[in-house]
Amino acid sequence: MGRKYDRHKTRYPGVYYIWGTKVGTRKKEKIFYIAYRNNKGKLIEEKAGRQYQHDMTASRASTLRARKIEGEPSRKEQREAARAKAAEAEGRWTFDKLWKKWRECNANKRGLVVDDDRYRIHLK
Repeated sequence: MGRKYDRHKTRYPGVYYIWGTKVGTRKKEKIFYIAYRNNKGKLIEEKAGRQYQHDMTASRASTLRARKIEGEPSRKEQREAARAKAAEAEGRWTFDKLWKKWRECNANKRGLVVDDDRYRIHLK
């Protein structure tokens, strides 16, 4: 079961912090979170950053929250988009992939060195 932390309000709506320990030391630092509703009305709570490690303040967290409300994608949405883009890129043929595949199939071809030079100079 996860540990429950006490939330502390700030003077900015939708911004709160919890007390955590600084990475690498035992000193305390604030960890700021933002809460907002997406365009579907779902409540999103997201870590904004750490006081010292990310130089985060309540004001900066509030600015981040405003950008998220305006439509900037959440971190989860950004990760999902990056995964989808990477998966799409793997299936896409490029000149480099085509050349490697052709070279594998024609490894015993007599003029392979010349063809390789032409590819490297003119196409790559």
